[in-house]
Amino acid sequence: MIQIARELRRLIPPGRGHEAAAAPPALAVDVRLPRGTDAGGTLAAGLEEAVSRRAADLGVARDVDVHVREDGDADDRVEVSCAGRPLLSLPPGRTAGPDLLDAVDGALLRRPSLLVDPEGARRFGTDLAARFRDSRTGLYGAVAEYLLDAGVGLAGARRLDRLTAVHACETGPEIAELLVDRLSVPEVVVEVAESTLRTTDPASAGALVRCRAELHAAVGLEFPDVDLVPADVPADVVRIRLNGLQLRERSLPPGATWADVVEVLGATLRERAVWFVRSGDVAAARNRFAHVLPHLVTLSQEMWPDAVLGACVRAVVGNGGSVRNLARLLWLLLEAEPRSDAVDAVWLPEADPVASRSAPEQDPVRVASSVRRRTAFDAWQVGVDEAPQRMGLPRVLEDELLADGDRGGAEWRILRVLAAVPPTATVVTHSPAALGPVQYLVRALPRVPHVIASHELPPGAAPPPELPVGPAAAGPARRPAGSPGRAEPAAG
Repeated sequence: MIQIARELRRLIPPGRGHEAAAAPPALAVDVRLPRGTDAGGTLAAGLEEAVSRRAADLGVARDVDVHVREDGDADDRVEVSCAGRPLLSLPPGRTAGPDLLDAVDGALLRRPSLLVDPEGARRFGTDLAARFRDSRTGLYGAVAEYLLDAGVGLAGARRLDRLTAVHACETGPEIAELLVDRLSVPEVVVEVAESTLRTTDPASAGALVRCRAELHAAVGLEFPDVDLVPADVPADVVRIRLNGLQLRERSLPPGATWADVVEVLGATLRERAVWFVRSGDVAAARNRFAHVLPHLVTLSQEMWPDAVLGACVRAVVGNGGSVRNLARLLWLLLEAEPRSDAVDAVWLPEADPVASRSAPEQDPVRVASSVRRRTAFDAWQVGVDEAPQRMGLPRVLEDELLADGDRGGAEWRILRVLAAVPPTATVVTHSPAALGPVQYLVRALPRVPHVIASHELPPGAAPPPELPVGPAAAGPARRPAGSPGRAEPAAG
């Protein structure tokens, strides 16, 4: 009878027998182009279709309202906002329709959590907690955003009725990692024209093997086997599907060979590597050390449950790090220290880290910061400091970001400062509290720089110079009422 009641509950449309939940507000996508771009209404229509399709793919039911405005100088950057928050910042010249559509879709896949509104995320979490019979509703508030950023759609989670393992979880990321493990099906599917495959020369026959080896060396993850599908597509096009999510078509150079296809695939997997982190796989990799390092594995399992370890690995990979040396990562995690919000602090390791083991930091972003901090200190002790170009985030903007208020406005002001940072440079925040927000924000740039906190710098490193703060500018203009999806030229 209980099962029948559940099925009836699913079949009864919302609004019958109880008041239907209010529809989420339309997702406002605002595009600010340099003056004289002549974008036309086709860009707005194309963006609306692309964003709507991506939202539907990820199980987010929202209308999309696109507004394109030309009000910047000719040398201004192209700026796209989503619900008032930065989605994409491009250098001038990237305004052609297909080019901009590809860039917007890529930015959405770097931060798909922008697709869901706060109230929708809260309702999703409340519904999950009720389905799992978990009274700790507050732990589920950010689960929707976590799933989306892991490349997992929300539709599958809505079909789950029970997941007993969540009752042993103590944090939201743990619950989300269990759901990722349950819902994500790792796959890599490549569709390419048969004529392109036939142009493979002997030198490129092993391109895929070399690509996988390079990816493992750079990231430390084991990617699934590639399912190669000859398809009826143009010879200069490749289609890639990752974990069931179809990406936009990518163009190949004229006369492309298999090596060109592998190059595109390798870059795509490197950019979406975080989608292939699964706590079950991480736990299995840890267990493989049990015969060689039994005490390390035992201590690690006692201190870091599988789901928490998976969240920590995701945070490391998400900031461009590598988990190839998992044994060392497990050791460094044993020395993780209690939470600290000290600003511009110089860190030295504790003589006796036993006390810290009783209450380790639970925020995956902070844990990843602790790992980088210890790695940098160990390298400094033996006289090795790669000393990449480091640039400090202006303190006034960082404080504004962390304060309650206009989050979108603060993010745009920071992003306009960071747009001048070379992609090879490292952005340094003053406080560990700003790490997560800034790491999330820089994904709006086409080439995402690394972000660390100042306490990760080795003791001998000089404080990085702060980036100059230019004139504060407003974010992308809001759509005037009554003009949905319409491209507007600049006034005058």
